[in-house]
Amino acid sequence: MSQNIRLATAEDYPRIMEIWESAVKATHDFLAEEDFNYFKEAIPRDYLPHLEMLFIHNDTCGKGYGKTLYQFVKKL
Repeated sequence: MSQNIRLATAEDYPRIMEIWESAVKATHDFLAEEDFNYFKEAIPRDYLPHLEMLFIHNDTCGKGYGKTLYQFVKKL
């Protein structure tokens, strides 16, 4: 696992949203489609500039990435 962790920038938002979408679709089956679409548009516009979130792409769950990211942020 690479330890190249850095703070996100606006250029990272499209990839962050891909990861968010994968994680939410895998874990939030209770979320209505219209709510999903609302958040998909609102998060990069209203939330990412000032909100810290932790989502792991569904394809990489269980591999320790979340723990590594949490420990990185905890040190900050």
